[in-house]
Order: sequence, then C-alpha cells, then structure tokens
Amino acid sequence: MVLEQVDQLPNHKNVSIVIQWSSDKMDSWPNGTSRLLQTVPRGRKSPLATRFPSRLFAVRESAGVDASNLSRSAGLAAGYVLRLEDAVSSPCLDTLEQVAAALGVPPGWLAYGYEGNEPFRERCPRPLVEPVDPIPEDRYRVFRALHEGFPARLQQARERSGLSMRTVSTAAGVSVQAWSNAEAGKVVPRVDTAERMAVALGVAPSWLGFGEGIPPN
Repeated sequence: MVLEQVDQLPNHKNVSIVIQWSSDKMDSWPNGTSRLLQTVPRGRKSPLATRFPSRLFAVRESAGVDASNLSRSAGLAAGYVLRLEDAVSSPCLDTLEQVAAALGVPPGWLAYGYEGNEPFRERCPRPLVEPVDPIPEDRYRVFRALHEGFPARLQQARERSGLSMRTVSTAAGVSVQAWSNAEAGKVVPRVDTAERMAVALGVAPSWLGFGEGIPPN
C-alpha cells in the first residue's frame, strides 16, 4: 500500500480514500507488481520449542552456571547440556524438566517461553512491555515430575475435543500408535512433539507438557 501526503488529510475519515487510491495505483504498477504482492505466501510461525536452546543458554549464562556442572546437577551426561544448546538433541519432557529444576526455572517456560502458557495462535499481539526471563528460584529447584501427568492431560484434551485419535495424530504429524503410546504413558515425547500435539488439540503447550499455564476451558 502506498500513502502519499497523509499528513495533509484533515482527519481519519479520509483513510478509506487513501486506501482506495492506493489500490487503484497498484493496478497500474509495472510487471504485475500488485498481483505479485497478492501471491506472496504469508510466513508461518516457528514452533515455540525451536527457541529452547537460546533460552537454555541465556538463563544458564545469566546464572553463571557451567554447562558441565549443570549436566551433572540434572543427572545427565557431562556434555548433554551443550548438545541441547547446540540444538543437536531435542529433549524429552522428563529430561527438560530435570534441566529446569537444576536451573531453578519453570519447565514450561524453558521449553516454550511465555507464549507456551496459552493455546497456539498464528499471530500474537506484541506485549506493551516485553516479558523478562525468569530469575532462578529455589521453589523451582525441586524436581516435581510434572511431566508424569502428560498422558492424562493428553487423553483429557483429546476426549474434550471430540476428535478421533487418528484425526489429531495426523494433525500433529505423528502416528496413531505413537499417540496411543503417549496416552498410555508408555513413552515420554520430546518437547517439540508435545508442542505439535498441543497445537492439534488447541491447548497450551506448557499445560499439556507440565500442567502449567492456562488449562482448557
């Protein structure tokens, strides 16, 4: 859209005139520019879990914790935290919760950030004040095994949705057997898989994974 001399317009009622004028002008742009603009695909929102490595690195650095020491505190192999920060490995919910407890931060935030407390939205309004990263607290340094409630929450959300297991598993990009195993508690999914399941069900990823954030209505 092209706006010329907007500051000379007497009031906002004339904005529609400017928009109409702009549309007319676009039709006359060379080489079908207006049609090109209409066919440019809209960007898709990246999964929240893709920013987990940067959150992990930032909170670890701010806390002054060595990666090897954090791995040991979380009961993991010495180099595992560095693998997570380098996005070489994607942790399962239980492993992420161990790391979050060792750091003293909420596991839902570490996995999905603040947006993970709400159901997925393709476009989220930018907050007036950017949230700050949580400061490690002793109350979060206890491993509470919140991920163990994942199977029950998963089944509850699916039954509440009224959708079949095949429908939601297809939407999440996992097999029906994998979904069934997750509901039965036979496997612990990775944080990115749990997020896809949450999106398919229309629930908050942090709630599904760890019982944090906004529960389904």
